[in-house]
Amino acid sequence: MSPHPDIRVEHSARVYTGRFFHLLKDALRLPSGRKQELEVLVHPGAVCIAPLLDNGELLLVRQYRHAIGDWLLELPAGRLEQGGAEDRLAAARRELEEETGHVAAQWESLGEICPAPGFCSERIELFLAREVRPVVGAPRPADEDEEFELVRARPRELLHRTSDAKTLVAAAWLIERGARTARELSAPRTRRPARRSRPGRCATRRRSSRTATHRRSRRARRRPRARRPRAGCAPG
Repeated sequence: MSPHPDIRVEHSARVYTGRFFHLLKDALRLPSGRKQELEVLVHPGAVCIAPLLDNGELLLVRQYRHAIGDWLLELPAGRLEQGGAEDRLAAARRELEEETGHVAAQWESLGEICPAPGFCSERIELFLAREVRPVVGAPRPADEDEEFELVRARPRELLHRTSDAKTLVAAAWLIERGARTARELSAPRTRRPARRSRPGRCATRRRSSRTATHRRSRRARRRPRARRPRAGCAPG
């Protein structure tokens, strides 16, 4: 964790070191001159996966979260290993297999979220996984202290079935993406009116010639014919 260049850290002390996180007590000075004293939980970072099945459902896990004293429905997720140096896509593939026993052929990054920036440095990168299939053979084992129940649900259902922040963000993103795609597919196509081609000079001359011929023939039909004298009769 590195501070913003405009912030001056006057004092920093590690007050606790755990298996995965450590706690800092920092004193810093803002650009305005105001002083702050904060306790910051330093997190290595994490990944979260939205495994989208062929029928439009998401593959989720239900697990007990002691910090809130309840079971929580959430997307598969996990910490970055190697002190946060692990490649994030590799971490996402690993967590999907460990927690769900599935793998995916297509991966797409949806962006990054900061779930608790008031006191924690954790950044979670969200991934969309498609073409999800069960692992052939034995999948990677999950951590010994983890226990999961697999659940399937559509993104819109999650808005009322969970309070997990990362899961809600990913579900909302997928809902908006689906709505935008539906609008694009249902939008009426505007067609330009067909332009009439102007006749060429030759065509105009032919049309004028035909019109003149037609008029002459009509006048000829209207003109009375001279009677011919009958044979043997002299004109009187």
